[in-house]
Amino acid sequence: MMTLKSIEQLDGQRCALLELNFEATGNMYDDSGQNQISMVMQGEIHRSFELFEDIKVDFTGSMEIVSKPQEGVIMVIEGLPTPRLGQQPSSR
Repeated sequence: MMTLKSIEQLDGQRCALLELNFEATGNMYDDSGQNQISMVMQGEIHRSFELFEDIKVDFTGSMEIVSKPQEGVIMVIEGLPTPRLGQQPSSR
């Protein structure tokens, strides 16, 4: 779910501060077969009204991938994805 938290200035840009919370589960397929993936993320996005671009993104959360590469073998990968984006506004 994405919610408009406020309108504020960032790096000289008028921005919408969006709050994002989501949970996703699904399957990925590759040469080894089917992999199950689950992800929970929370964060904020600063979206420039003038540029129609995200100028700052800050997320934290958790991710788990479960794979069965061979018969009788189960591989579990867990981690903390923390994508961040910070850039100077582009000139148009």
